[in-house]
Amino acid sequence: MSSQATSFRFLSLVAARFIWVWSFLFIAVCCQGEQAKTPNAAPVKPIANFTDVAEKAGLTLNVNRVPADGYWSNHWMKHPLGFGNINPRPSADILLTLFFKSDAAWNECGWKNEKFDQLLAAARAETDEAKRKQMYWDMQAMVHQSSGIGIPIFLSLIDGLSTKVKGLGSIPLGGLMGYNFAENVWLEA
Repeated sequence: MSSQATSFRFLSLVAARFIWVWSFLFIAVCCQGEQAKTPNAAPVKPIANFTDVAEKAGLTLNVNRVPADGYWSNHWMKHPLGFGNINPRPSADILLTLFFKSDAAWNECGWKNEKFDQLLAAARAETDEAKRKQMYWDMQAMVHQSSGIGIPIFLSLIDGLSTKVKGLGSIPLGGLMGYNFAENVWLEA
């Protein structure tokens, strides 16, 4: 088994559940035969913990901090292992389609699974809610068991506000109405 495949399998084992992927750190992690290091800086604590766990599994991760201003165009999805983040989506179908369908442009782990793709299409056509729910659970289990994506944290978005704030509703694309609150809210005197 290649070191990249081993790394992806390791990440799949580390992931406890599936929903959202994390990264506020703008870090690209490349698997190499050197000790984990971050040049000219102390290791970022969550990544340092991650490399410690990897070492216990027999993997050595070389952590390369990269500039935030070019991360998405220069590093995202261009290394054997990296971090990205997925904000909430209104439905499991949208999330699974955008990030795990074999031909998805944002398929960060490069996972391709024909059975998954067929199940995704079948779930959209299923009219029985209980069956459809089970199909989406089954797809999430497939992602967890074989996709090679690790999910170190899950985002919880909670909006807190004064009773004087009016017009704030729920848009499941992120906090504060999917980050569009300024267009919709007002302060009552």
